[in-house]
Amino acid sequence: LGSDGAGVVESSGSSSDFKKGDKVVIYPVLSCQECINCMENNPHKCCKSFGMIGELRNGSHAEFISLPEKNLVKMPSNLSFTDAAAISLAGLTAWNMIFDEGKVIQGEHAMIFGASGGVGVFIIKLLKKLNLKVHIVTSNISKTKSLKSLGVDTVLNNSAMEILKFSKTLPNKGVDILFNCVGGNTWRYALPAVRSGGRIMICGSILSPVAELDIRQVFYRNISIKGCTMGNLESLKNMINMAASESNLRVPIDSVISIDDIEKAHERMSEAKIFGKIAIEF
Repeated sequence: LGSDGAGVVESSGSSSDFKKGDKVVIYPVLSCQECINCMENNPHKCCKSFGMIGELRNGSHAEFISLPEKNLVKMPSNLSFTDAAAISLAGLTAWNMIFDEGKVIQGEHAMIFGASGGVGVFIIKLLKKLNLKVHIVTSNISKTKSLKSLGVDTVLNNSAMEILKFSKTLPNKGVDILFNCVGGNTWRYALPAVRSGGRIMICGSILSPVAELDIRQVFYRNISIKGCTMGNLESLKNMINMAASESNLRVPIDSVISIDDIEKAHERMSEAKIFGKIAIEF
């Protein structure tokens, strides 16, 4: 297991750009490097053999990990290992959804389902940097104070009636862009919460991979739905460099644990108790 990570190079080939002692961050995308998307510098959209570190090859939940050079980025000196490790998958996905695929515009209204996880928190921070109005839906209202501290404009309970009633008060009778990080039954009220001509970005299905959609909402109201998983290497570099220069763009660290406590960390995640990212430190 483990897709995110940051560490120190122990050894490398003589022709490598990375040398012993270099601090690096993991780029978690695995790809064929020869299909049309890979050739267009979009390995996260690989047609033939897309995968992730921690899935198709051994992951970062280990003291040592062997990786291809293309899966490493040099780490800025003013980032901690914990902050850098937290960026490599969640931060990259958030960047891709907002800048590369979502094409957000200053002043738009955005809604997020699943905002207290790693990707969700990065989405909030990037959207507020771009001066969007950010509205959060949470199933755990006790997280309101933590979410408000990130600068969100509205925190809504995970109630269809509350969400739909609120969305109709917005200037265009719905949000311009909605980020769905959880899936499941949230799809029943995600579509009506988006304005006509709006867009929905998907990056997760924690509640369920099965979506119940009223497809009429999609075509009759011209709503765009876009799936996103991670991003390209340049986007990761951009996210890392921005986080290095602006400390407020780093994700909150829920807790730092040892590898011996990994089971407890998974339990904490499955119970939706986390806020930000859990880091494993060796």
